[in-house]
Amino acid sequence: MPNNRYSWLAEEEFSLHSVLGGARGVAEAVLPGLVFLGAYLISGALVYSALASALCSVIFTVIRIAQRQAVVQAISGLFGVAIAVVWALVSGRGIHFFTWGLLTNAASALVLLLSLAVGWPLVAVIFGALTGRPLNWMRQSEMRELARKCVWLTLVWTALFIIRLVVQVPLWLSDQVAWLSAMKIALGIPLFIPVAWLTWWLLKDDFNRAAPSPSE
Repeated sequence: MPNNRYSWLAEEEFSLHSVLGGARGVAEAVLPGLVFLGAYLISGALVYSALASALCSVIFTVIRIAQRQAVVQAISGLFGVAIAVVWALVSGRGIHFFTWGLLTNAASALVLLLSLAVGWPLVAVIFGALTGRPLNWMRQSEMRELARKCVWLTLVWTALFIIRLVVQVPLWLSDQVAWLSAMKIALGIPLFIPVAWLTWWLLKDDFNRAAPSPSE
């Protein structure tokens, strides 16, 4: 597969290391939120908690740059944390530390649902792009079974984002900062892993069979 970010989909065994980017990838995804939660529970101070979380993301990014490693994941995480911190500090409300995350989950669910509504399930589109298939590959009669799997997986990924919203939005509306922080962590990687595994299990053989053809 040409895109290393999705190479785990074609592996013979499901690898958490490949999916999550190893221990460092997990730390970059989880620690800023844990730092915010811990600092907020201890101090109750929004400013210190938000800045501690931001500092954590900055440290991860600096380490990657110093080691000349890929910084896309760290920078994307830093970008999200920066927006969350600025939003919380400007509003003066700790709950807005989580607003950007809720919006991105809502946007992801909406994009996935729209892709189904227009007949181009996002999982199928990504599969085609990664394997060099023509855009209309899912319309081919011999690809119907694979196309159905992509439809179901698009629904599963949609459900992931909707579950997060269903649990977290009421906490956001009731200004439950600590609980919302905890639920964001609980519904992050722990919810992502089984969905990623299901995607790998259903598509790994198809990825291995769908090597790009020179003529396409």
